[in-house]
Amino acid sequence: MAGLVLKKFNAGVKVVHQEDHELWQQCERLEYDVFSEAGYLPGSDNLRIDAFDGYKKMEFVAVLNEACSSPKLEDTLSGVLRIVYPPERRRMQKNDFPTLCHARRLDYTAAEFQLSGSLESPRGDNQSVYLFADAYDRIMRLDSGKCIDLSTISIASNCRGGNVYSKLITRTMTRTWETPPSRYGFLVVDAGYCRKLQTQKLPLEDLGPPVMYWGSLSIPVIIDSYTLPKGFHKLLIFFYRVKGYLGLRN
Repeated sequence: MAGLVLKKFNAGVKVVHQEDHELWQQCERLEYDVFSEAGYLPGSDNLRIDAFDGYKKMEFVAVLNEACSSPKLEDTLSGVLRIVYPPERRRMQKNDFPTLCHARRLDYTAAEFQLSGSLESPRGDNQSVYLFADAYDRIMRLDSGKCIDLSTISIASNCRGGNVYSKLITRTMTRTWETPPSRYGFLVVDAGYCRKLQTQKLPLEDLGPPVMYWGSLSIPVIIDSYTLPKGFHKLLIFFYRVKGYLGLRN
């Protein structure tokens, strides 16, 4: 039953590979347009975010033909989420993941930040996130092969406020399950939206305090995809793992 619900919910959602040149370029263009229009990027003749050029293995999760507030062409994208995978080596390196690339280690833990009335969030430089000491040390002990980076989430301006974001996150989590040994995802989320998602029981764990990041007060988080399904729905993880091992991914 849960599998049928997910299949229906994932209708119109596609995993896009770099080999699909035309659709890949459309994903990059939407991503660039969203960040450029928000004032987060300088102009570029390439009409894409060049900062990702150094990463070798990437995918987009794309929502296609979503009903939005204005007519859309058949090949128009409603939203995309860029996934960055680590290199083959298994020792954690910050530079393997865009979210962690410019991360800085704080000298206090998450508990100290929550309990202290005197500790304030760092001012930041709009390009770096700050991680609690205990969170930073724990992440650096992870097997990087079990991690992915949800580097950007870009939703067309006429499609915001609907379920595009939920479709992107849901398909990314099932993609994680079908891409062994992936399990954890790093991302930076707008602070207000992060709290909203957490109240909706999405298991986002704060890795650091809110800081200005790419023009928005944001929080670095980690999501453990294994904690999403509850009860017998955990069989979904097994289903997608088997699907991945059998090479039935799209």
